[in-house]
Amino acid sequence: MQQVIYVDVLIFLNTIITFIILLTTVEISGVSPKTLRLLTGSLLGGIFSLIILAPEMNVFFVFATRLAMSVSIVSVTFNIHKVKKFLRCLALFVVISFVFAGIVYFFESFSSSSFLQMNNSMVYFDVSFLSLVIMCGIVFAVIKILNKKLFIKTRTDMIYELEITFNEKTVSTLALYDSGNCVQDVYTGKPVIIVNAKEIRDLFDEKTFNSLFVDFSDEENATGDIKLRFLPVKSISSSTLLPAFTAQKIIISDENIRKEILSPCIAVTVDELGENSYKALINQSIFV
Repeated sequence: MQQVIYVDVLIFLNTIITFIILLTTVEISGVSPKTLRLLTGSLLGGIFSLIILAPEMNVFFVFATRLAMSVSIVSVTFNIHKVKKFLRCLALFVVISFVFAGIVYFFESFSSSSFLQMNNSMVYFDVSFLSLVIMCGIVFAVIKILNKKLFIKTRTDMIYELEITFNEKTVSTLALYDSGNCVQDVYTGKPVIIVNAKEIRDLFDEKTFNSLFVDFSDEENATGDIKLRFLPVKSISSSTLLPAFTAQKIIISDENIRKEILSPCIAVTVDELGENSYKALINQSIFV
C-alpha cells in the first residue's frame, strides 16, 4: 500500500532537517550567517522537498537538481562572495546531508516497519515529531564530535576586523574568533573581548593608559568616566586578572559579516595573543 504524503508535513519536516544540516555546517565551517538567512535557507530546503511529488527522474537529472538546490540553499544562507570559502561550505553541506541520510537509514534498518518514502533523492518521514528531534539531535552530536576529532578549521577563516570606539575615538585591529574564549563580565554577564594593550593605546592619553593598563592604578580614575574592573581569566596553564572597561561600541566585520555591538566589555592584556596577525580574541558567544 502506497504511503500518503502530506505536503504541509513534508515541507515542515524538511525545513527542520535543513536547519539542522545548516547548523552543523556553521559549526564545522566557522562561518556564522545572520539568523534570518539561516531560517530562509532552511525554509528553502523545505520547499525544495516538493520535488518528491514529481515523476521519477533519471539519476543524472536528479544529481543536477540536487546540486542546484544545495548551491541555492548555501548561497542564500551564507551569502559568501569568495569562491574558495563558498565551495568549502557547499562541500560541507553536501557531506553532512549524506551523513544525515546514512544515520536515518541506520534507524530504519532497526525499525519493525518502514517509515521512509524516497523519490528524486528527497525523503518523506512517517515518524513523530519527537522521533525526528531525537534523530536530528543525534546527527548534530555525532558530527560535532567528528568535527573536534577530524576537521581542522582554517584560522584565517575566523579572523575578523575589529573596530573599537571609546571617547569618540576609534582604533582597528584584527581579531580571532576564539571558541575557547568564554570569558564573561562577572558584573553584567556580557561576553568579553580580549585585546592586546598596544592596540587600544590611541583611545587614551598616555598618563591614563599607563595608569589603567600598565601600572594598574585606578586611583586617579575612581571618580572619572572610566570605570575599570578586573576580570578573572583562565587558560590551560594559568589564571590571572585582566583590567576591563566598557567601550562605546565595537564593529566586527569581514567580507560577509558586519556586526555592531553597543557597550561591549573589553579586557586588556599586555601579553601577545599569538604569533599570527590577530591582536584580539572574540568571545564565542558574541555572534549569538
